[in-house]
Amino acid sequence: MKRTPILFGYFILLSSCVELYEFDLKIESSNLVVEGFISDKSYNDTKNFPSDGRFFSIKLKWTSSVENRHDKTASGATVRIEDDLGNSYMYTESTETIGTYYLLDPSFSAQPDREYQLKIALSDGEMYESEWEQMVQSTIPTMGDITHDEVFEKVYIWKSGEQEVDTEQGLNINIQLPQNPNKEPVYYKWDFDPIWIYIAPLSSIADYGHKCWVTNETFLNTFTIKNDKDGGYKNKLVYMTLRRNERYFEKLSILVTQQVMTERNYRFWNDMVEQSKRGGLFDAPPYNLDTNIKQVNGNKPVSGYFGVVKEQARRWYFTRRELSVDFYVEDYLRFECIYYGDPPARECYSCQNYSKGNPTVEKPTWWED
Repeated sequence: MKRTPILFGYFILLSSCVELYEFDLKIESSNLVVEGFISDKSYNDTKNFPSDGRFFSIKLKWTSSVENRHDKTASGATVRIEDDLGNSYMYTESTETIGTYYLLDPSFSAQPDREYQLKIALSDGEMYESEWEQMVQSTIPTMGDITHDEVFEKVYIWKSGEQEVDTEQGLNINIQLPQNPNKEPVYYKWDFDPIWIYIAPLSSIADYGHKCWVTNETFLNTFTIKNDKDGGYKNKLVYMTLRRNERYFEKLSILVTQQVMTERNYRFWNDMVEQSKRGGLFDAPPYNLDTNIKQVNGNKPVSGYFGVVKEQARRWYFTRRELSVDFYVEDYLRFECIYYGDPPARECYSCQNYSKGNPTVEKPTWWED
């Protein structure tokens, strides 16, 4: 993989709508890929974002070959982190997502004056470890407000079997970057965790399946990074289309999580720009990516980065009632449920049959009505 030049002060948006790149070369062996971080926010802290809470995790996989094979997860490993005082914290492999390991200590968080090292022992005896990592020592201002702008966006659409350029209505979701009094570079990364209400158009309010809260791992599955010295301005985070997007009809909420990291950690994610064009870290061999992880009892290449970051988050709510007259979109779902389909689709009658995510009738405890 080619290294992407670092453009300081340049905004980078990584889209999840990407295509795999076909390589002509062959790879005889696969490499371990490691994804994970720790921060100054524990599971208990993240519940106050507010959210359902997030345990720290480490994902282990083997890179696929250039033939687009599915990756293999690295199951049965022993995963732990150690600090520079000799304390050890063990991860537990998930029984639902093989190859993902969780640090199931609700009170654990990285401390600013400690250094941490990730240690991995695979089931076949191979051992890997990260370099010692510490979070940035500078004071980070309080995370700014999340806002939106109505915009017209040029997009490609398929029409009569051919791609054409069209203009669609959408939203730029932004963050107000606080003033940086130190004038030292701040290396940001933002992630997005959306949830929305879906109401079955033909259901009765009295029905149990009338209203659902829905999540979907592929919607806004992207991240944004930025290197900033000054602050004091509005910075675009992500674009959301309004075209046939019912997620904001009732109420949409996005948890925007902000990480501040070291320069080297930032360079890793910056280099992931090119890798994202092939589907992400686990979808194609990540060539020449910088890493702070190495094999201890051998010299096999390894990909990934173990970061120690400072973390903040804000929860943003949005409904279509906040749109201007020119951008307001009528609810097309009820019309389609009534006039299309004989009979109408099951999700017209029950939100639990909604097909664009994972619905539940249980309202999150932190949800704002």
